Amino acid sequence: MDGQHSLGGIGVYTKETSAMLYLPFLAFHCLDEDEENKFFDIINTKAKGIGCSLSRYLKRNNDNLSWIATQLIINPDSPFYSIGTLIGKRNKENHITLQNIHIFLKLLTRKSDLAELPKEKILYISLYYFKKLKIYCLSNGAIIKNID
Repeated sequence: MDGQHSLGGIGVYTKETSAMLYLPFLAFHCLDEDEENKFFDIINTKAKGIGCSLSRYLKRNNDNLSWIATQLIINPDSPFYSIGTLIGKRNKENHITLQNIHIFLKLLTRKSDLAELPKEKILYISLYYFKKLKIYCLSNGAIIKNID
């Protein structure tokens, strides 16, 4: 009924990694066409999609800005280390999403020679920028909460 995209992705993953996966699934037998259409509609219209931050995180190995945004959240040297969330679920402590950082990086590199640099250099420049911005804000009386 549905799932061909998932099976295709799983096929690529298992070929690339030689991993063995156990895949739970649900099968419906002996459905008439109306029942099959009803289930297909439910599966494809009612299912909740993933958020932008989680999508960016999943693309981090193929998209440089997603990789950099992820590093800015998981790197202990980053100002976002203790306040960022990879999956986009905000709370009092983690209120900066990976998507927020990705948008900033897009603006930073748009129409710029920065976009041509390796992702590691863009990460370094971004870390430097955010650390200097934090120092500037603090020295000018800005109150910044939850940033170590």
